[in-house]
Amino acid sequence: MKLILLGWIAMLAGPVLEPFPARISGWQMEGEAEKFAGRELFKAIDGGAEIYLSYGFGKLLTASFVSGKSRMDAYFYHMSSPLAAWGIFQRERPEKSISTKAAAAAAFRGPNLCTFMKGSVYVKLVAIKGKLDRAECKALVESAAAGLQGPTNLPPELGLLPGTGLVAGTEGMEPGGHLGLSELGRVLFATYKSAGKEFELFVLLEKDGKSARDRFDELGGAWKPVPNVPWPAKARDVPYEGPVVLVKTPKAVMGISGVKSEKEAMELLRPVLQSKG
Repeated sequence: MKLILLGWIAMLAGPVLEPFPARISGWQMEGEAEKFAGRELFKAIDGGAEIYLSYGFGKLLTASFVSGKSRMDAYFYHMSSPLAAWGIFQRERPEKSISTKAAAAAAFRGPNLCTFMKGSVYVKLVAIKGKLDRAECKALVESAAAGLQGPTNLPPELGLLPGTGLVAGTEGMEPGGHLGLSELGRVLFATYKSAGKEFELFVLLEKDGKSARDRFDELGGAWKPVPNVPWPAKARDVPYEGPVVLVKTPKAVMGISGVKSEKEAMELLRPVLQSKG
């Protein structure tokens, strides 16, 4: 379908004027856009709202679009940062990727779902009547993304995750308690394979004004120092997970799980940390 974007218009949503596309790749908006800010999100998506709020939700703009006999609902989630937008995109990401330069990341699941993120905005396009294939989704993504401000590259924080051995598609962000541990809130994680073993690496991020290094220093209780290693390290056992080890380096605080022992953890971490400096 030929890409057509007739521009962005100001639609009245309560007392506030908000930008919203009148058309998306030939689909015409039906009615007016609705706005839900903060905890008003529960009125729009009910049970799923808490997850969005945990990632850093700002507001949702949503409307229906029609094209012939087909109909879709568009959801524009304005998050607190590009990392927050990527985090919720990745959490809900359909399996099939869409290659496009118009957005930082895009994906679809036939026959009815397209998603993408650009800047701090996460967008879901859901066919209610009719079907969406890969070509149609790409046209919709590029048309909708053209009216959004923000970079088309992924958040720079993702560079903290090592590239070697990473299992593509397993990357994610956990805003709450990773591995069920409240002290491991706000981390990036991914699955890795090395020497025939599969395990998870994760990186602590700044949280509530505290740097990752400060968060590491404050870990106590069940976290015990790991002796005889070249970096400051702490470890603890987690039910059903086994040992979890955290290591502080000048550039990052990196953790590992899915290992049998602290020794194995350090054997797998050592080449990663040496390559990351």
